[in-house]
Amino acid sequence: PPTLPSPLPSLSVPLPQPPPHPPITPNPPNLRYPYVASLQRSNYPVCGAFLIAPDCILTAAHCRGSFDYAELGRWDLAADNTESYQRFNIVTCTMHPSFTYFVDRKIDFDFMVCKLSGAADVTKYPPVRINHDPSVPDTAQPVTVVGWGRTAYGGWARSSQQLQATVNVVSEGQCRQAQGCIGPGQCYSYRSIIKSSMICAQANGRDSCQG
Repeated sequence: PPTLPSPLPSLSVPLPQPPPHPPITPNPPNLRYPYVASLQRSNYPVCGAFLIAPDCILTAAHCRGSFDYAELGRWDLAADNTESYQRFNIVTCTMHPSFTYFVDRKIDFDFMVCKLSGAADVTKYPPVRINHDPSVPDTAQPVTVVGWGRTAYGGWARSSQQLQATVNVVSEGQCRQAQGCIGPGQCYSYRSIIKSSMICAQANGRDSCQG
């Protein structure tokens, strides 16, 4: 994912201090999620996305303008010559009309749909099944975070291999109470930042670390 101007820390509801290096595990090639896309510019991954239709992807609106093409079927981005995948240019992107980006330290409706230059081979890369049930996921239900992002908060190291971490859904009310410190003088609260358009999730010692 791209570097944000003033990235917010990844916080959890009050729990015992997690270990310094959260256990984010590689996602083996035979278990990879076929609908996950890597969004790139000049062979540099900047964001992730989900295939929601043969020629459409869903990503974060704050990624707009930072990528030129999408690749489906990737696992190890460093193995460019040994993986079989599809690459599509981006034709157009439409952000959520209510998207706000760091207005009073707030991000809301951070969604964007992009049209691809062609249709994916859905026999290899079937689109993700979109959830229409507002009660799913429920509080405490485990969910999975997937991507190629940073492996430590505040660090620059990125994984070339697709990673995944299992976290548990937290209620909006509990998430608003999330607060904590990541270092001397670096204490934060999400009280005024959490919005109903978001899903909160956490697990002791696990995080997505900005992607």
